[in-house]
Amino acid sequence: MPTVNEKLENSAVRHAVFLERYKTGTVKKILDLLAESDADIQAQIYRLDDNYTRRRLEAVIRSIREINEQVYAELNRRLGGELEEFAVDEMTFALGQLDAALPAQLKAIIEFTAPATEVLFVSAEKKFGNSLIQGKELSNWFDDLAQADSSRLAQALRLGFVQGEGIEKLTRRAIGTKSLRYKDGAREVSRRNTRALVRTAINTASTNAREEVYDANAALMKGVRWVSTLDGRTSDICAARDGKVYPLKKGPRPPAHFNCRSTTTPILKSWEELGFNKAQPEPGVRPYLKDTRRLKDIPKSQRSELVGKVRSDETYQQWLKKQDAEFQDDVLGPAKGKLFRKGDLSLDKFVDEGTTRSYSLAELRRKYPDAWRASFGQGG
Repeated sequence: MPTVNEKLENSAVRHAVFLERYKTGTVKKILDLLAESDADIQAQIYRLDDNYTRRRLEAVIRSIREINEQVYAELNRRLGGELEEFAVDEMTFALGQLDAALPAQLKAIIEFTAPATEVLFVSAEKKFGNSLIQGKELSNWFDDLAQADSSRLAQALRLGFVQGEGIEKLTRRAIGTKSLRYKDGAREVSRRNTRALVRTAINTASTNAREEVYDANAALMKGVRWVSTLDGRTSDICAARDGKVYPLKKGPRPPAHFNCRSTTTPILKSWEELGFNKAQPEPGVRPYLKDTRRLKDIPKSQRSELVGKVRSDETYQQWLKKQDAEFQDDVLGPAKGKLFRKGDLSLDKFVDEGTTRSYSLAELRRKYPDAWRASFGQGG
């Protein structure tokens, strides 16, 4: 039987799967709203005729900018409202997670405290839009998306004008073509950036809610463990942080970057530290995927060889050490793979913890000359 902390980590891993599904559903709703404005933009372009002038084009570009200001403000309002409800649900889940992990004999003794819902939001109006996403407020991110989208569309339309393109080509250049799922238009970049922002905002809301639960029950907590996904798409910084325990209210928390899939789990004090003299059970397990593809993209006939489970206290580094060189190179790159194997560099040596930036090979060669020589020889 797993320990209380192992139960908490197993629950966090399972919940991370739910979060990815929730992100996908929310992204679709937000992108559907963004897509509705494509028709408005197209209508503005159709105001031109094939003999349009630069002056008329600039008038259309101004109209498109106004459309974008309105639609991204609406996206901010919709997502902010969605995340306000989501954060409360995540707080409820975190409390239930803690309670469910306790053995029956402790539930009658230990009662976890629910934080006030007001602490989930930092603004006086209790709006999620004022919460920081990667160091910037959600509303500011949407303002930047609107401005960048308008600039890309304006550049595409002006380029079309210079090349003498007609209305249909201008529209394709801006919005894209249906046969290519509109991925060939200037607006595709904005769709990708919006998708990344939504997914990152959800991760932030989830982390914020759990942190408040941990803080409200600080007397029972030893710290917070970082839990990364065990697969080939995990970023360098998240691979390096997997399994690390940080104090309450200190240290990094997910998301470490845009599209981050990492989560956290609380570390409760041991039974002895809580005043109970009882041996704790053996660790549980956590899943892994030995591939850089998403599970849905892997044929079912191959999954039995690539999907499995390891002890839940096994870190990303310990797991990666057991994989073959080919997979290590797929994840880290051939040169870093050699440094990991022959130079015996741990994963945290590949990243700057302060900036979450991955070091270049030139920087690694300067920082770790002995490991470099062990991996590539004197002339490497």
